[in-house]
Amino acid sequence: MELEITQVLARFWGLVLVVSCGAALVNARARRTLLDAKETEAFTLAVGWLALVIGAAHVALYNEWTLGHAGVITFLGWITLLRAAFRLVFPAAATRATRQGRKRMAAVHAYTALALLLGIYLLLVGLGVDLP
Repeated sequence: MELEITQVLARFWGLVLVVSCGAALVNARARRTLLDAKETEAFTLAVGWLALVIGAAHVALYNEWTLGHAGVITFLGWITLLRAAFRLVFPAAATRATRQGRKRMAAVHAYTALALLLGIYLLLVGLGVDLP
């Protein structure tokens, strides 16, 4: 069975979001450890380089601005690329943003829950469930 690129990317982003957001919501110790790491510029730069590779590859291979899951997938590629650039160009500001986020954990939890729902949606689309 040959998969379309949108299905592959939907599975990829779905898995990334479900696992990472699910872990962040369920495992408080892991969440605290990750937040601690995100407050260091070394971690911010390392994650920035990794995200740059993922975002640039995604945007180079897939860039389809349409309504529905294809547009969502394109948006995820671009936001990954832009956030990577921000982390690499302004690492101190990125670490400050993490510190500020700790002051608004309810908002962080809400954002994480929405990202988890988006991941479930994309995973279902990637698995061939007919959704809008």
